[in-house]
Amino acid sequence: PVTVGKGDDAFAVGGQGPFSGAFLDACDGQLLTQFEVAQILADRHGITREDMDAYAVESHVRAHEATVDGRSASEIVPVPRRDRDGMLTDELVTVDEGIRPD
Repeated sequence: PVTVGKGDDAFAVGGQGPFSGAFLDACDGQLLTQFEVAQILADRHGITREDMDAYAVESHVRAHEATVDGRSASEIVPVPRRDRDGMLTDELVTVDEGIRPD
């Protein structure tokens, strides 16, 4: 099961996270983080750090190629860029800025 806290109050009481004390008590220590689950799956399926690094590099190469040749353009919703003061500008962000081409 996957549970997501409501956005408006998920972290309103610092330290507890999006889950109530009653929920955490009911989980009895069995609630795993995303990173713990990733490690369990990697161990179960024999996926090494080197495998994941190679996959990440290939993913960035493919994303860069898709950006350059326009294949990913329809998946990007342009949003206004903000200046250093947080004010909206007329400039639009139209590409994924997180892709590492090399």
